[in-house]
Amino acid sequence: MKIFLKGMEFYAYHGAQKEETILGQRFLVDIDYEIENPKKDELFDTVDYTEVYNKTKNIIENFHFKLLETLTNEIALKIFEDKRIKKINVKVVKNSPPIKGILENVSAEVELKR
Repeated sequence: MKIFLKGMEFYAYHGAQKEETILGQRFLVDIDYEIENPKKDELFDTVDYTEVYNKTKNIIENFHFKLLETLTNEIALKIFEDKRIKKINVKVVKNSPPIKGILENVSAEVELKR
């Protein structure tokens, strides 16, 4: 079974440039993870997506990372601590990177599997 959390949006202060740590910016996060099919129709028999959201929110809003790659990996590792997850994919998008040029966004993506 695959679970998807798409378009989570957070305002945070990650980046290597000083203005990123002062002004902050929006980050978009997509996560999908694979688990065994639940045997019962009970929350305890799955990986609760509310907990996945809260772990993601905590990392993005309460820690500081210079690199988008490190932020993305840390989110994946934290959620992957739940041994019921067989595979996870995390994508973090920075919509306003401090680049002198025209581009839609910058993103990093990581996949972990057992």
